[in-house]
Amino acid sequence: MFGKAKAPSPPASLTPPVVTAMSDPVLTEIAESREIVEKRRDYLTNKAHKETANAIEHKAHGRKDQALACLKRKKMIDTEIDGLVQQLLRIDSQEHTLSALKFTKHTMELEKRATDAIKTEMAIIGSIDALDEQRAATTETLEDAYEMLGVAGSKFEVPGVDQDDDELLEELERIAEDDAQARLEAQLLAVPDAPVPLPVPVGLRKKQEQEAQELAEIDALAAQMRVDLPMPSLGSSADMVIEVA
Repeated sequence: MFGKAKAPSPPASLTPPVVTAMSDPVLTEIAESREIVEKRRDYLTNKAHKETANAIEHKAHGRKDQALACLKRKKMIDTEIDGLVQQLLRIDSQEHTLSALKFTKHTMELEKRATDAIKTEMAIIGSIDALDEQRAATTETLEDAYEMLGVAGSKFEVPGVDQDDDELLEELERIAEDDAQARLEAQLLAVPDAPVPLPVPVGLRKKQEQEAQELAEIDALAAQMRVDLPMPSLGSSADMVIEVA
């Protein structure tokens, strides 16, 4: 009878609901849109790989026109894939923003309900002195709690998303180079019947073109020198015959 009463457990209505795609039709549509874009991206990625393989095969067999056509189709596909990647980023941003706003709304509603509950409890206390003491304690506690938690609206830095576009593009370039190297190694390990032309670096190709041009100039000069040499006259040949005789 005179023992300390148990603190009542908070009502279930004070718990903010978890915002998911199933609880909001707009989030459901966003999830469906992302799924469609991802499927399209995956399909085009596979198609781009096939076009690349076909271009390499046509070039290896001397089919220049077919190889160039495959390469052009691959570039068009790559352009669409880039657009889909940007679209996925926009979809993710929209989903995150909407979810955050809905969660904030539920949190504010919870805060309002909690405040109403506090007011009810304070009215039950009745004593002005006890009310002032409880209010001061509550205020101090809440201030300490909000200061400790950094207040609900503090900025949150997500690790790994602090890179700028240039750094991300450099990382993507390294990934593309690694992928190209892996495909090249796979081709070399396959040991095909027909020799597979290896890609020539740009600097080496320019050097080879320059050397070929210089060799052609040397051949042209040699041919010109052979034309410019004087032909021996018949008289001189006859004299030589007579002298030998």
